[in-house]
Amino acid sequence: MKNLLLISLLCFSARALPAQDTPLNAVHEWGTFTSFSGSDSMPIAWWTTALTGPAELPEFVNVIGSKGIRPYPLRMETPVLYFYASQPTTVNVRVDYTQGMITEVYPPGKIEIPKQLIPDQLSTAHSWTVDLQPPASALINPPRSVGTRGAHYQHARNVPDAWMVHHKVPLSNAGQPSLTTEKFIFYRGAGNGALPIQASVQEDGALTIGAYAPLATEAFFVRVQKGITHWRGGQIALKKNSEGHIQAVKMEAPDSTGSADTLAEALRKSLTSAGLTPAEAAAMVATWHEAWLGEEGTRLLYLIPETWVNQQLPLQITPAPRELKRVFVARSELITPQQEKALVAALSGSHDDAQRWKIIQELGHGRFTEPAVERALKVNEQDLRNTYYRAVAQKHKDVR
Repeated sequence: MKNLLLISLLCFSARALPAQDTPLNAVHEWGTFTSFSGSDSMPIAWWTTALTGPAELPEFVNVIGSKGIRPYPLRMETPVLYFYASQPTTVNVRVDYTQGMITEVYPPGKIEIPKQLIPDQLSTAHSWTVDLQPPASALINPPRSVGTRGAHYQHARNVPDAWMVHHKVPLSNAGQPSLTTEKFIFYRGAGNGALPIQASVQEDGALTIGAYAPLATEAFFVRVQKGITHWRGGQIALKKNSEGHIQAVKMEAPDSTGSADTLAEALRKSLTSAGLTPAEAAAMVATWHEAWLGEEGTRLLYLIPETWVNQQLPLQITPAPRELKRVFVARSELITPQQEKALVAALSGSHDDAQRWKIIQELGHGRFTEPAVERALKVNEQDLRNTYYRAVAQKHKDVR
C-alpha cells in the first residue's frame, strides 16, 4: 500500500512540475522589404550609388557588404529584433538570407559570405552571441549616440520595455574586448526573389493587385505628390477562381481626404494588431515615416505573411523564446503609365542635357530614378517595336 501511495505521489509530482522554463519571454521583430515595379507589375532590379535620406545609417553601423555592387530586385531594409527576458541571460541568434546578402549589421557579429557571388545562388548568414540585461542597465552602459547622419535610427530605440543587448567585440591586440550596447539587433541587405504581391497602377489611377499564391492581408495604397500624402487602406484577399488561378483584385485610387498623420495612425494600429507592442509599432512607423509617408511617389504598403518571411529569412534563437513575432511590411514602389510616358518624353525630347536632367529630377523619383528610367526605356523600346509590326502588317495588307 505504501509503495502504491509513493508511486501515486511521484506521478502527481511529475504532472505538476512545469516544463523546463526559459528566461527569454519574447522576441519581436519588425522589418521592411522594398521593391520597384513598372506598369506591367514586374519587379525591376535597382541600386543606389549612395545611401542618403531615409536609407542612411549612423557611422558606427558595421558595413560588411555593398548594395551598390550590382542591382537587386529586393532591398531588405532594417529588420530589428527586440528581446524581453525574465532575468539576465545569454542568447545566440542566427539569421539566414536565403536569396540575398546581408550588408549592414549592428551590433557586429559573425558573417558568412560565399566565396563566389552567384546571382541565383546567393545566400549569406549572420550570427550573434549577446548578453541581455534589464532596460535600466542603459543608465550604466548607454548605447552610442546618434548624430545627424542616419538620425531616424534613434526612433527604433524608443521601446522602453525591451531589454538591452550587450555584445563583446574581440580586439585585435591582447586588450580586453570592447562592449557594444544597443536596444536591439539590427541587420540589412539586398537580394533576389519577388514579393508575394504584384501590383500595377492603371491609367485611371486604380491599382490592380495579383499574387502567385492565395493570401489575405491589410494594404495601404499611398501617393505622395508635392509634399501632400493621400492614401487608401483596406483588407485584400487574393483567392483562386474556378480555373485554379489567383483572381486579381482592384483597389481604387488614394482618397484625397487622407493625410500623412491619419496614415501613420492606421499603420500603427495595423502593426499592433499583427503582434507588435504599441511602442514597437510606434518606433517602426517613426523610423520609416520619411520613406513611407514623405518620399515623392506611388507605393503599396502591406503586411507580409509570416510564412514568406520565414522562408526568406530563417531565424534561429537559443534559448527559444516563449513567443516569437515577426512583423514585416512590404513596400512596393510603383511607376504609373503617365510617369513612364513623361520619362520617355524627357529622354527623347529636344532638350539640352541640363534641361533634361532638371525635368527628370522634377518628376520626383528620388532614389528610384535609375529603375524608373530603365522601365521607361523598355516601354519606349516596346512602343517602337509595336509601331514597326503595325507597319509590317499594313504592308502585307496593301499587298493583298
